[in-house]
Amino acid sequence: MLSIVALFSGCCGNGSSKDDSVIVAGQEKELKTKEALKVACIGNSITKHGYLPSVGWYGDWGMAASKEENDYCHVLQSKLKNFNSSSSVTPVPIQDFELNPARSLDYLDSQISGADIIVIRIGENVQDAPAFEKNLPRLVEKCKKVTSKVLIVGSFWKNDAVENVLRNSARTNNLTYVSLSSIRSRTDVCPQKGDTLYDRDGNAYKIKTDFILAHPNDKGMSLIATAIFNGIASLYD
Repeated sequence: MLSIVALFSGCCGNGSSKDDSVIVAGQEKELKTKEALKVACIGNSITKHGYLPSVGWYGDWGMAASKEENDYCHVLQSKLKNFNSSSSVTPVPIQDFELNPARSLDYLDSQISGADIIVIRIGENVQDAPAFEKNLPRLVEKCKKVTSKVLIVGSFWKNDAVENVLRNSARTNNLTYVSLSSIRSRTDVCPQKGDTLYDRDGNAYKIKTDFILAHPNDKGMSLIATAIFNGIASLYD
């Protein structure tokens, strides 16, 4: 069984990432494997954020997705299940690393153990780009010890310093880089105040806080899932 671990953080062509190995958002590719894929998505609030009424969030999944099945992890899982119904995607928050890049990563060992593909999808919460650049290699090396198949995904929020660190890490490690720049430039990928979300019990409520507005809506989540899916598919071309 194959495993995939995706590392994601918080908004608003095609190739392989050696220097020119960049996947961009576009038409969904064909996945040329029928093996079961086990996916663990490691990231921050876009990947999964627990119930937090203080910021107007009443879900327990990727923040600003209207329902659990609409966040990028679950959309990605659905795409993978089209090729093997035993595939699965599990979100694993890692925002503490973005905020404190020097922290120990030992806690990840049990959560990425056995993965065949790891997707590093972080960056939005980074406050200290030099510290992030210094410590990102520790995370990449931990992933590479688990599997040789590692993807690095760009930021959903525009931050050139962080984007350069992520892209250069992919280039240095001869890894595929998945760019989200064409997604974040769109005007329809983040919610608006008054949009409807659903809480953990399925009750509708309206978005009232700016904190939620910074995250991708269902459209944004779907586009991110497709970009990552295409990055995964490129590993089997």
